[in-house]
Amino acid sequence: MMKNSFVLIAAILFSAQSFGNEQKRYATHPAPYDRYFTNEVKGQIVVLDAPLFSAPSWDAKILARKRKGQLIYIHPKDRRPVQYREDLNVFPDADSSDFYLTITQDGKDAFVPKDFVHILYKDEREFDNKLPKPDITDYRPPEPLAKSYPFIIESPFSAELLLGTSFQQRKPYPFPSDISESHFQPATDFAFKYLYAPQVDRFARFAIGMHFTFQYLKNSFVLGNGNGAEINFVKFGAGPWAQYRLFQNKHYNVHFGGGFDYHFLDRISIEQTGPTSGLERRLFDGFSIVPKAEVSLTIPKVTSTLDFVVSALISKEIYNKYRAISQAQFSDWWNTEDDSISFQNAPAELSLFVGFKTWQ
Repeated sequence: MMKNSFVLIAAILFSAQSFGNEQKRYATHPAPYDRYFTNEVKGQIVVLDAPLFSAPSWDAKILARKRKGQLIYIHPKDRRPVQYREDLNVFPDADSSDFYLTITQDGKDAFVPKDFVHILYKDEREFDNKLPKPDITDYRPPEPLAKSYPFIIESPFSAELLLGTSFQQRKPYPFPSDISESHFQPATDFAFKYLYAPQVDRFARFAIGMHFTFQYLKNSFVLGNGNGAEINFVKFGAGPWAQYRLFQNKHYNVHFGGGFDYHFLDRISIEQTGPTSGLERRLFDGFSIVPKAEVSLTIPKVTSTLDFVVSALISKEIYNKYRAISQAQFSDWWNTEDDSISFQNAPAELSLFVGFKTWQ
């Protein structure tokens, strides 16, 4: 019993000392709201979402927001008590600014637009309070919503148009004369994709569709017999395509895709010019199926309807052999034993693309 009494007395003494220390601290560092409690005036927010600015300007930083119906303290310098002027039949306004000085929850000075607040004068002045019309902070559409209300639903169909280039050192035609000089130029590539994203998962990360490509390439050579040769490649193809979104945030998306192209137009034009005179142009047709793999980076909404796309694509012709579709006129300029062009062991090719994507 004596032990319990001793513990109780010790607890009371400790609490009294702590209360004394708190009173000393409060006297030295008063709470931030205390400067508002003298001649206390409150205001009520009358708009849906009122910003509290760091300065009396609409361009200032927003420190906090108050919702409709909440009460805030108004600094006495803005709304100090004034005497009723019977001769004017008004209560004089203490400040002509468009903002009231108030305070945030963490004790920082802030400014609220006067039109967003009704001062609780508790006198005749409250009859002059008017609601702002319209409420510029009210973002809610009126209800019930019209049947034609434009809900924005992302379409599952997308289209991409890309322009690209690649550098290819393809083996030329097996001329009977040695090649003394070679001049390779980068290829010009166009690609178009039309994709559909089925709801196979809740995030619509997977898409399938068609891939269309066009490529033009021009190389030139100087032969040992003095002839000049110009080779032009033209390819147009299409094939299935599948794409999966690996990563997404509000700034960019990363996709991995793959498929293959069937080149239903795959033609080479070879034009030889003699050192003094003579010119012959021949055409060769081929057939190829080209597997492709691509990694792309998409930056959404660079405009209201377009996404920006940059991608890297690797392709490899599995087998392609071009055969002549026109006869040689100068037989000594051409290989009569093997009058064809083969890319059976062609290396993989890297192409870089930039373009735009839109949702249909």
